[in-house]
Amino acid sequence: LFLNTSIIEGGCLALKEAIDLRIPSLVSDIDCHKSMLGDKYPGYYRVKSVHHLAVQLEDFISNKIIRKVWTDSIRDSPLAEYTSREEKKLLQHAINFLDK
Repeated sequence: LFLNTSIIEGGCLALKEAIDLRIPSLVSDIDCHKSMLGDKYPGYYRVKSVHHLAVQLEDFISNKIIRKVWTDSIRDSPLAEYTSREEKKLLQHAINFLDK
């Protein structure tokens, strides 16, 4: 489980790595996280709510179905198709283009 408790974030590279590795994530419901995981991702907790964070964490730990849903939902996130391997290919393509 990847946990990110940011209240302000411009872009979380660690979350992107978790998405690449298909690691379920429990993150605050800030815009940055929602843009990376999508509005319907189930692993959000209300920002600044320690109680909601604890409830979500307990549910994830104690419920196999919830763990599976979160894990499956990572694959459907907006950034799931854009892996670091894909980024490397695109950068190499750009470098090759510029070298011409």
